[in-house]
Amino acid sequence: MPIPRITKSHVQDALQQIDRHGVPKTRRSTRFCLIHNGGHYPPKYVIALAVQHATGRSLKPDEHSGGAETNSRLRKLGFTVEACDQCRILTSPRLQPHATAFAPAKAASRSSPPAIARLMLIGEIKCHPEQLLLKTFKNWPKHFVADFLITPGGFAEGTLPPGVPGNTGWQSDPRDLPAICETAESVASSILTPRLLDAARGKSRCLTLGIDLMAAPPSRSHAELVAVVDLSSGRILHWTGKSYPVAAQENSLWHVTDLDSHCLQLAGRRVLVLGCHDLNMFSQRAWTNQKPGLPRRQRTSQMRKIAKEFRPDVILHHPHTTESPRTWQTAWAGARKLLHPASWASAIHFPDPSKPCSDLASTLARTRSPHTPTPGLLPTPRRPPDVSPPAPARTRRTQKQTQSIALPSRREPFPPPP
Repeated sequence: MPIPRITKSHVQDALQQIDRHGVPKTRRSTRFCLIHNGGHYPPKYVIALAVQHATGRSLKPDEHSGGAETNSRLRKLGFTVEACDQCRILTSPRLQPHATAFAPAKAASRSSPPAIARLMLIGEIKCHPEQLLLKTFKNWPKHFVADFLITPGGFAEGTLPPGVPGNTGWQSDPRDLPAICETAESVASSILTPRLLDAARGKSRCLTLGIDLMAAPPSRSHAELVAVVDLSSGRILHWTGKSYPVAAQENSLWHVTDLDSHCLQLAGRRVLVLGCHDLNMFSQRAWTNQKPGLPRRQRTSQMRKIAKEFRPDVILHHPHTTESPRTWQTAWAGARKLLHPASWASAIHFPDPSKPCSDLASTLARTRSPHTPTPGLLPTPRRPPDVSPPAPARTRRTQKQTQSIALPSRREPFPPPP
């Protein structure tokens, strides 16, 4: 059928919708990209969404043709459409096409591991996440620029809107994602303030935010999300979240059923972003305990297949707590054996500051890739008294490393920032 009348405004609305929710796997471009503000969008899907904004009904793939007809319409509206394969490569489901916005000028070298800073929370404290990050950047080690700064799961918290999600557990409906992400975006916006972005300048290119959303009582419904943020602009590039629940929450958690959403390309690298217990999908112990044919085994099999085909260079893990060196040991062993990532790390919330500092040191060592040379942890003015001072750090900029920054944690409801 002919493409209905659309305007430039309708196309811009479509681009914003893709920025928020990504592109389904079946709607990726195979040859051409609409290029706008550094992002790459599949033209045929853009037209379908633009028609939806104009008429209230989206075009199905078989209702209009791509190629010359679609590209010509977009060009007449003032947009750039070029032959390009980035949409096919970068735009995985729910992945924003701006995911390369903070890529370095030159392609990342596979021989040089990425720098991963991880916010290390110790103990309990009432503090807004923005304040924790401001303290982190204030005490940031000199001459260190991170590719990724990762935070623990549930680093920030919010409330789900009434009636959302409709279904939880293994019947979780992916159509609830827009409403859930809209709520999570409001939580993220309270953290990604202009003063925070200014403090982050020159320190880290990317930030991952663990955001938990809870339904109002008596409902036990909740969602555990991870946002990937470009710190140069404060723009949320991508959403994913927890796909593999623990037994106690498998019926109350809204599962992220789009497993491809864990895979994205950032800064020239293939990055696997995992929620809290998602890492256990690679644990051989968990696999052994699963019953074949049941949902838990089926999801594990799907995730392993997707991740193995993706071949990640980097794995970023966002657990809520890590209580001992053994918490994620088996899961990391399985992930490393199956996927062979060059770099990997877990964000750290060490909940019990009374434990010996040797436990903390061992926990840190077993939740990160053992790069050589590996610098010691850099001290900060707020370093907890029970943690022994780290060894002096090597500060040569050419030797990137996984950096842990120790700050108090927040697990209680927090007051708003001043």
